[in-house]
Amino acid sequence: MAEFRFRDIEIWQLAVEIGYQLFILLTTLKLYCFADRTRGTVLAISNNIAEGSGPRSKKDFAQFLNIANRSCLEDASNANRVPVTRSNMQRSQEQLLGETG
Repeated sequence: MAEFRFRDIEIWQLAVEIGYQLFILLTTLKLYCFADRTRGTVLAISNNIAEGSGPRSKKDFAQFLNIANRSCLEDASNANRVPVTRSNMQRSQEQLLGETG
């Protein structure tokens, strides 16, 4: 079975981990509707990195990273709507943005 290249990309690994942490945090706080919205965007981050890592040009990969970064920014914006989780989520988002910036 062929290995997927994206599994070796550190930013993909980080996106998966941060997404998992955010979803658990929001579910624990019983913010289910917000957790569902966040789950969609955090999945988009890692999925776009994975999709862009296929056998395409560097320019194509950069475009997928740009889309992933936009999803990350959407999560950061959503985090500001929930004051109780703002500091925890911002730290995670800033960590991911620092990796992509």
